[in-house]
Amino acid sequence: MKKILLPVDLEHGEVAESLLARGADLASGNQVEFIVLHVMDDIPPYVGSQLPEGVLEAREMDAAEKVAQMTKKAGLAGNVQVMVRRGQAQHVIVEVAAEEGVEAIVIASHKPTAADYLLGSVAASVVRHAPCSVMVIR
Repeated sequence: MKKILLPVDLEHGEVAESLLARGADLASGNQVEFIVLHVMDDIPPYVGSQLPEGVLEAREMDAAEKVAQMTKKAGLAGNVQVMVRRGQAQHVIVEVAAEEGVEAIVIASHKPTAADYLLGSVAASVVRHAPCSVMVIR
């Protein structure tokens, strides 16, 4: 594999760190390009219009810095691109995979709750709609 997408959720730091470490293991000496993606929830326009100018951009920069620190800590080497996007995670992950032409997505999953069975989890949605192979890590 030459290009792998690693979506991380900063709200679940321990899981994200484990996922990044698994990504580093997958590379193991190969030339692999990683895209480490964090998706922030959209803020409705009526809320965003009430926020001081620059707040959303500052949140994105802060998230990108945290993801970059986690990436370094996990030992991901080589060509690593950090992305922060807004939207619904499952849709943004699939969109980025298609836009960037990734060969695989490595995504973490948690133990499903009752809400996951009713609404579906992000990982399950990505598996169903991804344009490439998906590896789900538990």
